[in-house]
Amino acid sequence: LGDSMVQKIKGYDLSRSIKFKSNVKVRTFSDAKVRSMVDHIKPTIREYQPDHVIIHAATNDLPNDDKTPIQICNDLINLAASIKTQDIEVAISAIVPRGDSYNEKAMLVNNYLQNIIENTGYKFIRHDNIKPENHLNGSKLHLNQKGNSIFTSNVRGYL
Repeated sequence: LGDSMVQKIKGYDLSRSIKFKSNVKVRTFSDAKVRSMVDHIKPTIREYQPDHVIIHAATNDLPNDDKTPIQICNDLINLAASIKTQDIEVAISAIVPRGDSYNEKAMLVNNYLQNIIENTGYKFIRHDNIKPENHLNGSKLHLNQKGNSIFTSNVRGYL
């Protein structure tokens, strides 16, 4: 579940590559903000009744100057809370390092998330091994092929 950053992640590739074979679905919601994801995720939860949900969101919230890093973090935690049940484990995927002026804000969101998640039942997927100078395409926002491979590996490591 997430923004357009994950659009090249193929669920069937993840399904084949993890130790315990399972059906992995990837859903993207281009241009969606975290708060709207609360509504977007409901049909997917109803239809597939997943055991695990990975949230990769918030990059579209960064340019909003009215949103502080802690507010974005709280929106992500609220999204996770709207999904988590006894039957669903939730992981939040860190915002991938960026090559633009919002990178510092993104890293603050990640730091807040990591600190808050330590005291919750959620998991946190880090992407510190993705380097903007090596793993982003010309836009400095989206992953290149190597970056996509690292991102997929990080998610696979969680699964």
